[in-house]
Amino acid sequence: MNIWILNHYAVPQRYYYLARSYHFAKRLLEMGHSVTVFAASSVHNSDINLITGSEKYREMEEDGIRYVLFRARQYQGNGKARVINHIECAWEMARQCPTFTDKYGRPDIIYASAGQSLTLVAGIKLAKKLGISCVSEVTDLWPESFVAYGLISEKNPLLKMLYAGERWIYSHSDAVIFSMEGGRDYIIEKGWDKAHGGPVDLSKVYHINNGVDLAAFDYNKEHYVLDDADLDDAEAFKLVYTGSLRMVNDLSAVIRAAELLKREEGLRLRVLIYGDGDRREELCAEAAKRGLDNVLFKGRVDKSFIPNILSRADACIMDGGAATGIEKYGMSQNKLFDYLASGKPIISPVDSAYDIIKESGSGICVQNSPEKVADAIRRLRKDPELCERLGLKARETSLEFDFTRLTDKLFKIFEQLQGNCND
Repeated sequence: MNIWILNHYAVPQRYYYLARSYHFAKRLLEMGHSVTVFAASSVHNSDINLITGSEKYREMEEDGIRYVLFRARQYQGNGKARVINHIECAWEMARQCPTFTDKYGRPDIIYASAGQSLTLVAGIKLAKKLGISCVSEVTDLWPESFVAYGLISEKNPLLKMLYAGERWIYSHSDAVIFSMEGGRDYIIEKGWDKAHGGPVDLSKVYHINNGVDLAAFDYNKEHYVLDDADLDDAEAFKLVYTGSLRMVNDLSAVIRAAELLKREEGLRLRVLIYGDGDRREELCAEAAKRGLDNVLFKGRVDKSFIPNILSRADACIMDGGAATGIEKYGMSQNKLFDYLASGKPIISPVDSAYDIIKESGSGICVQNSPEKVADAIRRLRKDPELCERLGLKARETSLEFDFTRLTDKLFKIFEQLQGNCND
């Protein structure tokens, strides 16, 4: 099968660590299919642009995966430049992708993946032009998350237009995949499904979680070893967080839990935070204000080191997240699947529906409060057998989310659509 993947952020993995499309592309190639990835030239959360000249696009190949990158301006943050960046890339995708059929052959299917809507619109338009099926994958609920985090007022007239566009995507896609398990719930609550008079057929709505490449994880654990004395402290209970430090990543309860536990004798705790973001300085200042020498901010590290870091932890901690309402549709944070693969117990102060940690018994789920987080840390510190039992369950659970299995689920959807086209 000839598969075209459209994903605004899907530059080669060495430039950007969120690599869902990369893992799917890699596995599909191993299965013998032809894959081309179309993305923007700008690298998210960086000052890197893979097109520095005046060319409209750039073709490149890495790890056997063929990429076509469309020129898109650089941006920082979530301002006007980022909006224009998305518009530019989606426009070029819809306009220029058809010209690549002569070189790469006519695709059998378009797989458009995005947290924002414009890439999905481009995928649907392209598929219609080529007379093929389009699978739209939703990895973030835009504009719902904008409303949830207070980035746009519910009274803003633009919001009605954005929701209308979102509904159009779901109704015009041949299949819709949500990375969060409650995607169907979301459509039903909006009244967009056919049972409520809407245009969306729920039989074409699927769920494929985020995941982990277990073979790569295990390889990196042994071959990318981070030199960090705090990870080698055998006397300390090492609680590790790996991920972004932004508005949506609430670590305040973890920091205050560390303050509570610092006063307790016999509980030598180290909270090791690996990551960066616009809230790092604020969190560092809070820890310093409270005189916490047991909370250490390590900064950003290359993702290749994450498996080794986690393997040397005693437990992992999820960020609390902000209570916004969208957690009722389920969460699918990338860090969760690294935590599961590490075989370490997980403390989760996230009140979420479709909770993988709770359902699998891979950790301790608590309220997002300093006292409850501190209680969970105490339990694990005092009960090595509990740590081992939860950790074994975590690793066992990670097998379900290996990208080998997830790609098989994705390809079954492709096959079903191809079968429908041939009927």
